[in-house]
Amino acid sequence: MAAPTPKVRGQKETTRRLKAHKKSRGGCGNCKLRKVKCDETRPMCKRCDAYGTFCNYDSRYSSLQPLSHSLSEIQTLQIPLCSENQTILGVINTSTRAPSSDSAQTFADGYQFCAKDLELLYKFRKRTLLTLGSAAYSSVYQNAYANLAFSHPFLLHIVLTLTLSHDQYLSNEPSVELSAAIAFHWARGAALLNRKLSDGIKPSERDALWACAGLLGALGFSSIRAKTPEEAWPLNRSSPSDLDWLKMSEGKKALWQISDPTRADSLFSSLTPWFKQFRSFASSSGLGLQNLPPELIHFCESDSTILQDNSAYLPSLSFLAHTANMECNTHSLGMFLSFFGRMHPDFRQLAERKDPRALLLLAYWYAKVSRCQQWWLWRRANMECQAICMYLRKCHGDDINILNATRYPGLACAS
Repeated sequence: MAAPTPKVRGQKETTRRLKAHKKSRGGCGNCKLRKVKCDETRPMCKRCDAYGTFCNYDSRYSSLQPLSHSLSEIQTLQIPLCSENQTILGVINTSTRAPSSDSAQTFADGYQFCAKDLELLYKFRKRTLLTLGSAAYSSVYQNAYANLAFSHPFLLHIVLTLTLSHDQYLSNEPSVELSAAIAFHWARGAALLNRKLSDGIKPSERDALWACAGLLGALGFSSIRAKTPEEAWPLNRSSPSDLDWLKMSEGKKALWQISDPTRADSLFSSLTPWFKQFRSFASSSGLGLQNLPPELIHFCESDSTILQDNSAYLPSLSFLAHTANMECNTHSLGMFLSFFGRMHPDFRQLAERKDPRALLLLAYWYAKVSRCQQWWLWRRANMECQAICMYLRKCHGDDINILNATRYPGLACAS
């Protein structure tokens, strides 16, 4: 029997070289799906930690589940191209990419339109879009989105995100697959939109920008992690994402200036009378305190800072007075959403600091719009209205005027 070959210091061993190229067999589901090497760190590998996804070593559970659905914490998820590349979908992808050269590149590089997306677009047109405003102008939006979605990838991803969110709301049980799809499309749509805003919006993209702004507003409002009023803002532990939906509404004002949907060549130009009505209502003068509930009138009269000229509370209070005798429903919802256009620039900062006056006015607006009971609106309005009333009673219970003023919104949202 031949003696083993002695090892020479510095000589490279074949086994070492093979070991260096050995693939990971025990990697997590996400890394296997993305076909990248996993470091197999438990409970979370470094790649999943970087991408913000749930690290899954059990094949029985779905991969690419996001860790958080907060607006500020969603990370871009990379998923394989869809396998359902049917002939008809190939035609759709080719023809709908034609209007925009960078649109074709975006789809080709990162995402392939598939049969499930076609089904989602149908749901959006026939179901989800009809929940966002008045039926009087829904046909205008249906035609506009049909013309815009395919040629503007950032809008397409936001349309898919909102429709998936609607599916999730209607589902009886939470779905990690839906959550992962929502996170992917939301992150991708937001990234593409940010890139467009950074590079500069072309005249041909202004309508798509405005269409996207409206959906982002609804999407931001619908995204709430709390399950009970006790878990909701402002009772929860303070977080930078608490009023992300309100920040997004402020951003919509800036997008209005850029897109100007009232211009003559806009797909939304036929809605100009509606836009003007909403904007004139939001800027209407006169306070009309007599229309408000007596408890709120007494509270305002007992606090001189609210009624001072140039007060940050005054525009919101005026809005509540003008809508006091109106019912919020699918026909008047657009009018109630103009509350954000009427809001003073400092109002959000006051709400973030949990100023009791700002919280109380917001609770009254929540109480009004919660009656509409649209899927994307009702849950946050109802839950945060109750949470505000509970917070005010807990932290300002020694003020009898505040306690009395919380009666109306508390009962309206608890019923």
